[in-house]
Amino acid sequence: AVVSTQKIMDARTCTYIKDSELKLTFLNERSLGEIIRLVLVCADKKFEDKRVTLDEWHRMQPNTKFHVIPALDTKNHKEMVQSMAIARVFARKHNLYATSECEVYLIERAVEQIRDLLKIFFQIKKNNITGNQVETEFKKRDGHMLLKTLCHFFEQEGRGVTFTGVKRCTLAELLFTCLWEYVRVHVPSVTGQFQQLDKFYDNILRKNPLVADYIKNKRPNTQW
Repeated sequence: AVVSTQKIMDARTCTYIKDSELKLTFLNERSLGEIIRLVLVCADKKFEDKRVTLDEWHRMQPNTKFHVIPALDTKNHKEMVQSMAIARVFARKHNLYATSECEVYLIERAVEQIRDLLKIFFQIKKNNITGNQVETEFKKRDGHMLLKTLCHFFEQEGRGVTFTGVKRCTLAELLFTCLWEYVRVHVPSVTGQFQQLDKFYDNILRKNPLVADYIKNKRPNTQW
């Protein structure tokens, strides 16, 4: 009998997402690891949040399968890497992703726009830019223009509800939460220019109490 490629891929994939026992290894910061944490928290999945220093990671790195973090270990000892790939898999598994082709487009469009904005902050961190220079650098790298487009996605296409216009949290809203925390801390003047997005962040937390509790009470307080 001929087995379809899709069935083979589904069988392979399911060995990665048996998520009864999960351990996330990453640095003690939000950056690339936070979207995985938020998806798992929003899905009410228990996981070990193993945070390591950079020195500890350098000692661990040669003994890891793919030599990168974030890395998620599952019950059957499968190591998953690449933060957005992991986040998408678990978002899809736990009803935090699209239910139609149209929603796939709207979610992924917002995700890519948010990632472009996050890259600006990661570059600011890498270059050790601090103080008033952060806002200057953010504007220089077209941060305001990128936010205007993101705001258009939210207001026009999402009807000021979500990025899809559907009243439920998806991967896009969770990644936006990661972004807006950086905005509030590092370029606070921007919140006044994009009040609708600032309110949107508060609405996301209000409607997702598990995420709000994690952010406010459970995770370590880190600058990045």
